[in-house]
Amino acid sequence: MRILKFAKYLPDYQVRPVVLTINPDAYEHVDAANEALIKQLQQDIPIVRTKGWDARKLLSYKGKYFSACAIPDPWASWIPGTIIKAVRLVKRYSIQCIWATYPIVSSLVVGYMASRITHKPLLVDLRDPVWEEETWDNSLKLKIVRWIEKKVLSHAATIIFTSPGTIEKYQRRYPENLHHKFHLIENGFDEDDFSDLPVLEKDKRKVFLHSGLLPVYERNPQYFFEALSQLKQQGLISADDVLFRFRATGSDQQYQQQILRLNLEDLVEIVERKDYRYALAEMQSADVLMIFQHRTCDWQIPAKLFEYFRVAKPILLLAGKSSDTASITQQSGRIFARAEIDDVEQIKQAILAMLKEQPLSIQNDLSRYSRREGAKKLAKLFNSI
Repeated sequence: MRILKFAKYLPDYQVRPVVLTINPDAYEHVDAANEALIKQLQQDIPIVRTKGWDARKLLSYKGKYFSACAIPDPWASWIPGTIIKAVRLVKRYSIQCIWATYPIVSSLVVGYMASRITHKPLLVDLRDPVWEEETWDNSLKLKIVRWIEKKVLSHAATIIFTSPGTIEKYQRRYPENLHHKFHLIENGFDEDDFSDLPVLEKDKRKVFLHSGLLPVYERNPQYFFEALSQLKQQGLISADDVLFRFRATGSDQQYQQQILRLNLEDLVEIVERKDYRYALAEMQSADVLMIFQHRTCDWQIPAKLFEYFRVAKPILLLAGKSSDTASITQQSGRIFARAEIDDVEQIKQAILAMLKEQPLSIQNDLSRYSRREGAKKLAKLFNSI
């Protein structure tokens, strides 16, 4: 979504993008809103696709596959043909700068090789760290990924990050003279996405909503469920008055087991993935929006948070006090209650605070978090290298 939104608004700042990507069959999910935007963009800018596949699907047997087939990532098959195509596109469209985006490592490889071959400057957009100190192991794949990161960042003219904490992480990782390359362009919301959304039927209960993935390691709501269980036993919350909804967690089965064990089926529902426009409409319909983030991710800011800002609903924030997420939420002027993700007592108090009638959010100017503003910053970087 970030890349498509940049491509949408860059022409407004005299930058004409040419998008090179993989065929849709390689994706696990293709969102209808993304496809609609791609069709719209194709009327004005070239969008070129090359062949590749997901090794986890194509080369698996009974759900298993050789990990060597997914080095540096499951889309490695995309690399050779896409490098050739990228070099041809540089010549065809007189491209002045190459832009590669992560979290796809093979995209960094393609961008790096195309830049070296064509002698065009490389701009790298790191939406997440390429590897994590917290989860590092000595596997061959991670050693290769670490080597790729160092080669790409040393060669790049400009490196973009999405949060201040990630910049600090990379400043520690690369104390040598790379810091002058580092720039911040946060994620954001696109005002156009909020026009003509479907109107959802309002639940009579107060609805707390988390929309999107909840990886077990980084965002596990187990202590939240424990807090709900205690509040229920104490008679402080009732299924007649409140519902906690989790949409498209990516770990539904595990969380459903926790809910059953704690007898929370009447209070908590785990529901399937819907398309992007439905997700936005559901955010607008909810009463409280939720964020879960372990302290090992203090340097991350979930992209959905900016959409939460746009719908101006109170936010239940289970994240570290010193996290980038807590800091930016405070700056936004939105009403929120914060607790540590693994502190049951803090979580209970935050839930009870959100159940009370909330004042209106302070209407701070959020235009700095718009996708258009992000494209403006990116255009300046393109023009400076």
